[in-house]
Amino acid sequence: TTTKADYYARTVVVASGAFHQPNIPNFKGLTDFKGQVLHSSAYRSPTDIVGQRVAVVGAGNSALQIAYELSATHDVILTSRLPPLFQQQRILGQDIHFWLKWTGLDSGRLGKWLLTKETPVLDQGKYRQAVESGDILYKSLFDKVTADGLQWPDLSLPIDSLLLATGFNAMPNYINTLLHEEGHSALKQFNGVAQDISGLYVVGMPWQRSHA
Repeated sequence: TTTKADYYARTVVVASGAFHQPNIPNFKGLTDFKGQVLHSSAYRSPTDIVGQRVAVVGAGNSALQIAYELSATHDVILTSRLPPLFQQQRILGQDIHFWLKWTGLDSGRLGKWLLTKETPVLDQGKYRQAVESGDILYKSLFDKVTADGLQWPDLSLPIDSLLLATGFNAMPNYINTLLHEEGHSALKQFNGVAQDISGLYVVGMPWQRSHA
């Protein structure tokens, strides 16, 4: 169904990819914040960030990379539910993805179980050093957003900008609506073929065939 007409087909291929719907968590007080709120997908350079004090929410690769870049020009707080985990990006001269493919973990069931846990930050040491040195101040996730900053049980910190490196909603809303109508909580697919809804296919979903 579109705004102009209804279309009917035996086959529908969802090929919009997994990085078009920013995930914006419903943080308590977020709508009261008077500063800038920016999702990582809209970030291009430090000049995008309003003010001097910025909090980056997240603990994945995007969060650490953006926080590190901003730390050269801004006062940066990194905040997340769990502290970042760091993974050496190159082992014995090869990128970690080479070893994932070589061992078969990239596409095996064990690999899927391991790699869908908390995603480590691929690092050659500079991101870890920035956190350990205090160039990037790490704090556990705040309790709420206030009009001018973030609040923890024993602390309030003013910020000018809040950057959300909180990932994406992989499945389009219209598919989630269809799944709900059909009584399914999530899309079950194998190699891009939907298992519960005949004629539905997906392309570019996380772990569709492998981690890569």
